[in-house]
Amino acid sequence: MPKEKPLNKYELVSLADTLGYPLLLGLTSVHPDRLFWHIFRMKPRNNLLKNQLPWTEIETKRLRFLQSVIKELKGSYNPEGIRQWFRRPRTQLDNKKPGELLYRTDWNPDDPKIQKLLELARSLTGGGAT
Repeated sequence: MPKEKPLNKYELVSLADTLGYPLLLGLTSVHPDRLFWHIFRMKPRNNLLKNQLPWTEIETKRLRFLQSVIKELKGSYNPEGIRQWFRRPRTQLDNKKPGELLYRTDWNPDDPKIQKLLELARSLTGGGAT
């Protein structure tokens, strides 16, 4: 399976505009310096990050996953509604909030529990989820 292509500056800005930086950073566990460098090409404050600016594979997968979820939600929600979607309990997720599943440092988009989020988002726009 080929590696996913990292998001470009404009895709990152779109995610940040929709979610807001605090939620985007929390859901992806990306270090703020890394995100800001990729968007604004700002120098990192932390010298330890200088050689670690390229996205890791898991960061790329998480950002692409969020992009897919948001793409589905945009058919039914405005940006504030999308942010609230991540904060509200869902019966389809055993009354857990979608953000709870992602507000961890160890989540993987390939996990079936995480894939349920995308299925749930698709079900709102008739994208074929059950």
